[in-house]
Amino acid sequence: MMDDYILSTKRCAVREIDEKDLPAEYELYDSPHMTDYIPPLSDPEAEIILCREYARKIYGVYGFGMWGVFDKNTGRLIGEAGLEPRFDADRTKYPFDWMFDRHCAELGFLIAEDLWGLGYCKEVCRAVLSYCREHFSITDVFSRTNADNIASVRVLEGLGFLECEPPVAWNDSGGMKIYRRKERSENYT
Repeated sequence: MMDDYILSTKRCAVREIDEKDLPAEYELYDSPHMTDYIPPLSDPEAEIILCREYARKIYGVYGFGMWGVFDKNTGRLIGEAGLEPRFDADRTKYPFDWMFDRHCAELGFLIAEDLWGLGYCKEVCRAVLSYCREHFSITDVFSRTNADNIASVRVLEGLGFLECEPPVAWNDSGGMKIYRRKERSENYT
């Protein structure tokens, strides 16, 4: 039912993920290359606890977070996209002071492997970015991605993100790149 959804695009509807979505999440993460650059899901009991905690600590406190992306025609969970604040994050993973501002958040996204290359990530991320700017005053957004993850780099660049040169003192042995888009009043379209 569309009443549960936070926002929608031409092909997708977006809402909070809850524990009833876990079977579909396991199916989504089970694709051969889905976890090439992201960690796999934990065991089901741990994921239920994580899901409940996320709802309480992220959705409940900030009103936004990583949301489920659903196909509008079939209702299938086809991905995740959203913003997460990093106010109290580990500064060794987030080397810029601006990352801790209350108007700044990190963009994350993934889409079902069978839909890669069809524009779903850009479509949904544009909507998420606009929604969070309008409803939560998030005007500074960044994303971290592995340097080898060319598809994610293309999505970010297509959304207008620019690569940030990290401080020399930042020692990231994981090959991560940081991209940033600082919003003014324009749309993400």
